[in-house]
Amino acid sequence: MVARTTLFAVGISLGSFSGCFVMWNRTKLGKLLDKLEKEPFLANSERGGLEEDKLIRRWFIFNYIQSTVFCAIVVITLSIGIGNVLFKRIKYNDRQLPYGPLTILNVTQSHNYEILLLYQSGVIIYCCLIVASTVLIFTGLLSFVTVQFKLLQNYLKSILYCSYKAMSKKSLKNAVLYHLNIIALTKEIEEIFNPLLTMQFACLLTLCFEVYQASVAPPSGVQQILLEIITILNMPLLFCYWGEQVTHESEQVRRAAYDADFIGTDLRFQKGLIIIMHNSQDGIQIKAAKVIPTSLLTFASVRCLPVYFNILLFLVYC
Repeated sequence: MVARTTLFAVGISLGSFSGCFVMWNRTKLGKLLDKLEKEPFLANSERGGLEEDKLIRRWFIFNYIQSTVFCAIVVITLSIGIGNVLFKRIKYNDRQLPYGPLTILNVTQSHNYEILLLYQSGVIIYCCLIVASTVLIFTGLLSFVTVQFKLLQNYLKSILYCSYKAMSKKSLKNAVLYHLNIIALTKEIEEIFNPLLTMQFACLLTLCFEVYQASVAPPSGVQQILLEIITILNMPLLFCYWGEQVTHESEQVRRAAYDADFIGTDLRFQKGLIIIMHNSQDGIQIKAAKVIPTSLLTFASVRCLPVYFNILLFLVYC
């Protein structure tokens, strides 16, 4: 029961923090979203041809599927958890609450139990909706940055590398400015969402309680706990996957610039390519608390955290 109550408390804390975060940064978020609907982030067939429209379309479809699957997992997890409690209440007259007991009221009395059940269910659903919304906004922005780097790579490949053509010099100058705008956008997203990202990584400690509870729970309760573990792991998985994609695609810009046929071109053209390669040399890393990189390697470390915790409990109590 301690694990369930801890999960409930952490869920309320994370939901409250996410709600306050959105309210506090609503002006910045509004300006950021408005910026995404302006040049140079809009698809431009004159810049990269029809390939830009295809990349944007694929990004939109993938992002839609990702959001739908993530929301479906959250809804199924909440429905099964609350549904099991209602089933036991109706069939066995069991007055068990879905997320641990609250000793403020006497749940043996019928009205008190229904009030606490509605309270716990309503609060956890509300908090999960807020957290899911902020997660999808952040990952959606990271995926948008990823597709912008792909558009830039396509733009570099489509430039006519002829030093005697003014169009090539102007196009490369636009590519350099486009690259700098994407980098500035990425840093702005990281700066705004860093507190939320740090808080959500800190709340992953609840995985330790979930895994411990799954090890001592009866077979009938393991299904719900496993769904909760999958739902909790989905958040760092999305963060780390898209953080990895941002780093990878930002490094691929250097490859696209290096593959250009710059031999014999104008010196100013070559300097422009050097600027692009220099800016994309190390890649861009999104970091939680300015320390923890959001990469798949970090996700693998987070996934092993409950195992270390349970080994520690075994050494302490055995």
